[in-house]
Amino acid sequence: MLRMLIRKVFTKSLKTSKGKNFIILYNAIPKTGSRSLDNAMIHVAKRWPNLISFRLIPPAAFDDAERLDTFLSHRKIPSFVRGHAMYTECKGGPEIVYINTVRDPVERVISNYYFDLFGDTAAKNASHGGDNWPETIDECLKMTSHTCNDAITYYTKVTLRQFCGMDERCKIVNEWTLSRAKRNLQQYTIVGLSSEIGTTIKALQILLPDMFKDVDIYALYSRHQNDSIAFTKTNVKHSPRPETIKLLRERMDLQYEFFDYVKTRYSKLKRDLRID
Repeated sequence: MLRMLIRKVFTKSLKTSKGKNFIILYNAIPKTGSRSLDNAMIHVAKRWPNLISFRLIPPAAFDDAERLDTFLSHRKIPSFVRGHAMYTECKGGPEIVYINTVRDPVERVISNYYFDLFGDTAAKNASHGGDNWPETIDECLKMTSHTCNDAITYYTKVTLRQFCGMDERCKIVNEWTLSRAKRNLQQYTIVGLSSEIGTTIKALQILLPDMFKDVDIYALYSRHQNDSIAFTKTNVKHSPRPETIKLLRERMDLQYEFFDYVKTRYSKLKRDLRID
């Protein structure tokens, strides 16, 4: 049934990759549900080690194109690699299939704040647990000179910076950064939504028909979804005040323009693939 669906929906407008001679590069944005997709791929790699290998990108390669190229060039083919790397056009090595997910910008920033402050089940040592950060993001936003507020400013830029790439100009989020990030989307086989990880996995399975023709990664994801949620649940998270959401939203117009652009593209992809 899946093979019949694939034949019907493959069109020139879809970015598909046949065969298995490539690396799936998931340069995941922090706090967008990437570990849920990881979990499914880890189970594939464990059960079918000859099908695909799973590796994490070393942090030193996140913003260093040469190190990332070197890391990828030494991977087994095929592989699934994941890490918070800036986008870069890898050349001269194995074929790269780029994938990613995005999340509502304000939700992502709030999640990032509490994750860094309190950690989660998997990351027991919070990044800023000993830095005397306020316990709520509402309090932090009122402390305009505090380091936690500087971190929030950084969080607001992460998605556009990662999609923009390793160019020094990507560090300053503006219209140019947004334009470059949108342009780089053309290189991705899929950019899904963290709120729709399930359909993102369904789409990935269709867009890589030979890679997963004998493995139902969506079924693996569904089977282990509760474990993934428990494993990645932030230890403490306070609901933000309405004024906090309003303030963050006002800071992130460009981020929302990008998010809405991705949502529109993803909705079209789902229609083309006839999935929901």
